[in-house]
Amino acid sequence: MAPVGDNEDDVERHNDCETDDNSVKELVKNVGDQMLHIIQNENDNHKNLLNKLRVVYS
Repeated sequence: MAPVGDNEDDVERHNDCETDDNSVKELVKNVGDQMLHIIQNENDNHKNLLNKLRVVYS
């Protein structure tokens, strides 16, 4: 397979996929925020389970 840019079709396809730095930064921030939210929810779930176990075994 030829590297991108060896023919005009590849160059055109590559140019269509380009994004600016701000949109990439925004995407990374959004993904990071979602991951943090998921981790916080998991931590809350684990804390709730531990508290239930403490009640059951106390």
